Amino acid sequence: MNNKTKLTGTNTKYNITVLQADVAYFDARLTLIRPKPKTNLEVAQKKVFQLLEKVFSKHLEIIMQRKKDYVKSIKAQRKK
Repeated sequence: MNNKTKLTGTNTKYNITVLQADVAYFDARLTLIRPKPKTNLEVAQKKVFQLLEKVFSKHLEIIMQRKKDYVKSIKAQRKK
């Protein structure tokens, strides 16, 4: 989704749900690896899942903020 994409209720809801599920998956995988990875594969997986969790969480935060802004602008338009 690029910066110019207009948010719609259905599209936004789907994106939020998918991102939340992905973040939960990464968190679950990290929980299985923590506190200390035992193999090189687990070390690599931990790094990848930490990065993915961070990136997807940031995207989720951005989409949720855009949704709030969109709803706020719709409410402002209705008051006019």
